[in-house]
Parts: sequence; C-alpha cells; structure tokens
Amino acid sequence: MKSLRGWISLLFLLIASVVSAGLPVSVRWAGMGYSGLALSDTEDAFTVNPAALFRMAPTLFSIDVGYMDSFAHPDADAFEVLPFINEPVNQFDFTFATPFSALSVVLDYSMEERESDPAQNRVSYTAYNNSLIRLNLAFGNDVLAVGAYAEGGATLYRPVVLDQDNVLLDYVSQVYFSRYYPSGMQQTFSTGAGLLVTYPYFSFGVLTDSLFGYDNETNEITYDLQAMVDELSVGFAFSSEKYDSDIQLSRYVLTTSFDFTDIGDEDHRAIRFGGELKVQFLNDLFIAIQAGYSESRPLPGPYFGFNWNGIATFGLSARLQDILFSSAFQIPALWFSATSSDQRMEVAMTLTYMF
Repeated sequence: MKSLRGWISLLFLLIASVVSAGLPVSVRWAGMGYSGLALSDTEDAFTVNPAALFRMAPTLFSIDVGYMDSFAHPDADAFEVLPFINEPVNQFDFTFATPFSALSVVLDYSMEERESDPAQNRVSYTAYNNSLIRLNLAFGNDVLAVGAYAEGGATLYRPVVLDQDNVLLDYVSQVYFSRYYPSGMQQTFSTGAGLLVTYPYFSFGVLTDSLFGYDNETNEITYDLQAMVDELSVGFAFSSEKYDSDIQLSRYVLTTSFDFTDIGDEDHRAIRFGGELKVQFLNDLFIAIQAGYSESRPLPGPYFGFNWNGIATFGLSARLQDILFSSAFQIPALWFSATSSDQRMEVAMTLTYMF
C-alpha cells in the first residue's frame, strides 16, 4: 500500500511540474545521444545551436514544462525512504521567438544533497531555484545561417524536508511556495555562437559555448580564445525529405546525426551520434522514436574509437497540433554488461504548448 501511495505521489509531482519548472534542454537532442548540432527541424533546435533559430517557422510563443530524475541499477540497494525520488528537477520555460531573435525566461527547481532519515521516515534536501534569461540572435540565407546567444542568471536555495506520508504537500509547499535565500553562488553569465550550413539531405554545424565570459571580481566581460577553441564542437546530419516529389507529406522521415564536441579540451572531448525515425500523419501530427550514444574520449586515448563505457539514449516524441510531448532515457552502457555499475539512469520528460 505504501508503495502504491509513493507512485501516486510521484504522478502528482509530475503534474505539479506543469505549474512550475525551468530551462528545458532539448529532450529530443538528449534522446539522440546529445547529438544534433547540425539539425534545425524542430522548434527547440536553437537551444542546441543558436544558428538553427533562422531555420524555424515564423513567430512562435511556447511554454515548456519538464521533469527529470535519476534511478539506480535494478541490482543496487534501493533507498529506504522515498525510493521513487532521487534528486528531481522541475523546469519551466517561456519562449518568444522569431527567425531572427528569441527570448527565453526560465525557472528551475532542483533538489540536491539528499539525506535519508529512516527513523523519521523522511528525506532532507537542499533545493535550488535557478532563474535565467537567454537571448538568441540569428540571420542568414537559404544555405548559411549564423547565430549567437547570451544568458545570465542567479541561484537561490532553501532546505526542504519530505515526509514519506505527506510527500506531495511537503514538496509543493516547500519547493514552490516557501522563501528562498541567497546561495552565495556567483551569478552566471555565458555566451556562445554557432554556424549552420544546410542542403537537401545534408547539414553541417559548428558551435562554441565560450564566446565571452564574465569576471565576477572585476565586473568585466572577458574573452578567452583558448576556451573558445576548447569548447568548439562540430556536427553533421543526414535526413530524408519531409515532402516527396509530388509535394505530398512523406510518411516516414529518417534523420541521423554525428557530433564531435569540445574537440580542444583534452579531458572533456566526446563523440556523440544518434538517429530518429518519424512517422508523419499531418504536419502537426506525428510520432518519433530516437536512439543514440555518447562517449567521452579524453587523452591520452585516441579521439576516434569506442570503449563502450558511455551513455546509451532512447527517446519518444509525439505531437498533436500545438502540443508536443518528449521523453528521453539515458542508460549507462555498463548496465548492459555483466559488470555492476553505480552509474544511474536518467529520465527526462517535457510538455510543450506552442501558440
């Protein structure tokens, strides 16, 4: 009975995330192994490569809500208290976009530093409220597009205690309606730029997430050429046509992508690839499945090659007119081997309403 009550509470937490949430990383991107720098065929593609903004349809206003959490390997010992909740994140994002500019206002509620108290049947967290504003600009022509973004924000915190017998009320009242305090963390500021070359069936993208920085001590904008090179990423994508030769909607669209990220960073460089099969019924009615793989390739090992110790990803998306649902599952590749792994599976879901 307690287990059933726990899963019912989890369902209500997912619904509660519709009331308040934060910066939605493209879940479709996550489902494709975090690859897709060269893709521009979805409304949120510019969150991966800012140049993709120029390829989107005319004016768009969207509300994104999301939920994500992680889960231990089935063979691992489960938490004694609230085993269905680890360190959840709720996200909420308002975006207004045109092909030339986009403004996103974001709230994010993340639960970290989990501590269980089996004697009291409760779990304590530190909840962080991250607020962010992001501005995207883009321009180009039929083949070439360039874009840039700047984002800044601040973080507040508060302690949260969830009682196993009252988890929903505790969560909503403390996370959403209680006072937060300055965290002492420095304000964040980052900029990046991207380039996108698009042809029928093929596209190529370039991105750096370190165009300019901000020095909190001197309050000055800084520029680091080495950091820009370290965080340089390139991607390729191949896709079948959305319409056939008779200008009729194709029933199936196949997309593949290959990214090489942080190519100048000896510790964080990675290879990512993925694919998607979309079944189209109408322009605004489709179902799509995604799969991909991502692996870090630090020195002294070779960049090209695989140890198969990365992350396998799977995703499912569905659109019904103005509503888009996306989900992604990120599973450590070691879970598929005989060796037990303490790495956790991550699950992410977003619901988007587009005006």
